[in-house]
Amino acid sequence: TKASFMEEAADRGITKAISQFGVRLLHGVNIPTDLKRAVAYLSDAAQKQDGEALRQLGYAYAHGLGVERNIAKAKQLMQASVDLG
Repeated sequence: TKASFMEEAADRGITKAISQFGVRLLHGVNIPTDLKRAVAYLSDAAQKQDGEALRQLGYAYAHGLGVERNIAKAKQLMQASVDLG
């Protein structure tokens, strides 16, 4: 399936795949929602300066999805995403 292919690519360290798989896990797109795994994947991609991962991780912090709600952290992550362009 497309999700398993994406997970495999993510596990091989492809940043865009890491980010996109994290988004799918966060929002339950074609796979079951898994907030803890979503945050782990998004954090990995965010450390690699992936703008979408930074934005989605900010969303997770803003709403307390898989992490403790932290508005300051959410703003920081979202600003970092904007700064990347």
